[in-house]
Amino acid sequence: MAKNTKTAKKVTETKVVMGSTDTKVTVTRTVMGKDVSTDTKEDKLVVNQFVTEPAKVSLTMGVTINLGNFEGARVDVGVTLPCYAEEVEAAHSFASSWVETKIVREIEALRDHTRKRTTPTGSLDLDR
Repeated sequence: MAKNTKTAKKVTETKVVMGSTDTKVTVTRTVMGKDVSTDTKEDKLVVNQFVTEPAKVSLTMGVTINLGNFEGARVDVGVTLPCYAEEVEAAHSFASSWVETKIVREIEALRDHTRKRTTPTGSLDLDR
């Protein structure tokens, strides 16, 4: 299986505006160590800089899925967000929504993968 990775390189151009830093990021794609980027994509990434020690909101959700034939798989998704103490409730709402969206995608991907590996008798084909 080919190893497919994305690499983000921070470019030196940085602009600070009202507590946030606007940083340009270049994204390239490599497969098996070779650059396969058809074009270099530049994105702006806003990085928040905290004036005081930030609070942190952490949220993790997990689910164990029965695959049949005494087999199971566990999916866990979590995120930790730094925020100001006054923003904890909003950060928790964002984290909850983000984690729920990601875990639903992971569950769907696992179920699709499992369906593709299932033989006509209903058991998993582990030779694939």
